Amino acid sequence: MRSYHHAPKGYDCPFCRVAVGEDLPHPGTQQQDVVYQSRLATAFVANKWWPNNPGHVLVVPNQHLENLYEMPVDVAAAIHQAARWTALAMKETYACDGVSTRQHNEPDGDQEVWHYHLHVFPRYRGDRLYNLNGVLTQSHDRVLYAQKIRGWLELRQRSVVIRPLLSDEAAPWDLWLQADPSRPLVERYVKRGQTFVGELDGRIVGSSILIETRPDTIELVNLAVAEFYQGLGLGRRLVEHAIETARARGFRTIEVGTGNPGVTQLGLYQRCGFRIVGVDLDFFTRHYPQPLYENGLLCRDMIRLSLDL
Repeated sequence: MRSYHHAPKGYDCPFCRVAVGEDLPHPGTQQQDVVYQSRLATAFVANKWWPNNPGHVLVVPNQHLENLYEMPVDVAAAIHQAARWTALAMKETYACDGVSTRQHNEPDGDQEVWHYHLHVFPRYRGDRLYNLNGVLTQSHDRVLYAQKIRGWLELRQRSVVIRPLLSDEAAPWDLWLQADPSRPLVERYVKRGQTFVGELDGRIVGSSILIETRPDTIELVNLAVAEFYQGLGLGRRLVEHAIETARARGFRTIEVGTGNPGVTQLGLYQRCGFRIVGVDLDFFTRHYPQPLYENGLLCRDMIRLSLDL
C-alpha cells in the first residue's frame, strides 16, 4: 500500500513526547493536561482552543502514526474508546450541549502536527466552532478542565471493587490471555498464586495474580484490564492493591516484570514506586514459541522491577 508521509527528516514529534510522559516547553502540553492513558492511546487537554469551546481534548495513539491511512484496527478502537470516555466526561462536567470530533490528514487536509490526533470538542448552541480560529493557551488555563475530566474518570475508577477470585467462579481467561498469550504458562503460575479481580457493575473488568517466589518476596504477575475499561486508572488500582496486600502479609519485597516495548506499563509501575533492577535478556524469545509484538516492537527482553516494602 502506498504511504503518505509529510513529516520532515528528523522530525521531533511533540505527541510522542507527551505519550511517554514528557512536558513540552511552555505553552506546550504538560503532563498535568493528560486526562486519560491506556496501553494504546493518550488523551490530553489541547493547548490550542477555539474561543467558544474551551477545554477541548486531543486523543493520540501512543505509537507514532502520522495519519489515518496507516492506523491499525486495534489502535483505532483504543482512540475511539478514549474519545468516548472524554465525551461522557465533558457532558457530565462541562455542561455542554453536545460533542463533536474531527480529524485531519495531510497538509491539504489541514493537518499541522505529523502525528495522528483526534479532536474532541465540547459544543454549545451557537458556538460558531467552524467559523472561528483557535488561539494558544497557557498551562494555568488548562488545569481546571483537565481536573474536571480526570475527576469524573476517577469516580468511575473508585467504583471498582477489588477482591479475591472465588473458588466456584469462572476463571477470567479472557483477561489472563490478554496479559500473557501462553495458556500453558498461565495455567502453571495460576496454580501457584492467588488471583484478584476488579469488579464494576457486576462485571469482572481487571485481574492480577500474586505469587510467593522466595522467602519475604512476592511477585505481581498477569496484570490486565479489559480493553473497554482501560485508561480509567484501574491498572494503578490493581497495582496499589497488590502492594498493600503484600505489605499486610508481611512480605519485604514485591517484584514485577514487563516486556521491553511496554512503555505504558513501565511508567505505571514506576509511578507506583517500583524501580528497575535488571533485564532478563531474550526472556520472551526463550519462553514463547511465537514472536510477541507490542507498540510495533518485538517483545524480547523482560524488564524486572522491584519495590521494598
